[in-house]
Amino acid sequence: MELRKYLEQRLTLHGKVFSAYDLDYAGCFVRHGGFSGIQRDRSLVQLGNDYSDVFDEIYRHLYADGPLVEITPKEPVLMDLKRSLALGKTVFVEPGKRAMKVGRNQQCPCGSGKKYKRCCGR
Repeated sequence: MELRKYLEQRLTLHGKVFSAYDLDYAGCFVRHGGFSGIQRDRSLVQLGNDYSDVFDEIYRHLYADGPLVEITPKEPVLMDLKRSLALGKTVFVEPGKRAMKVGRNQQCPCGSGKKYKRCCGR
C-alpha cells in the first residue's frame, strides 16, 4: 500500500520537484510521510541531496549493529530552484505556503529592485 501511495504521489511532482537521485524522492517520502509538504504551485523545488541517507541508516541498523532508526514525519526544508538560480544564492521557502502571485510589471519579490519580468519571471 505504501509503495502504491508513493508512486501515485510521485507522479504529481513531475516537472515541479527536482533532485539529483531518485532515492532522494523515496527518502523524502519516508522522512515526511508523503509529498504533501513539498507540493507547491508554480515553483520549482529542489530536494536536498541528503534524503537518501535514511536508507544508509536503516542498513546500518539491520546489518552493522547501528542505532535504531526512528522516523518521525517533520516539515521539509525547501529551496525555490528558479529564484535561487536567478539570484545566485539559496532561497528557502516555507512548506505549504502558496507561491505569491506577482504581476510582470511589479517589483520582483527577491529584492533585486528590478521588475519581475526582467528578473525571476524570465
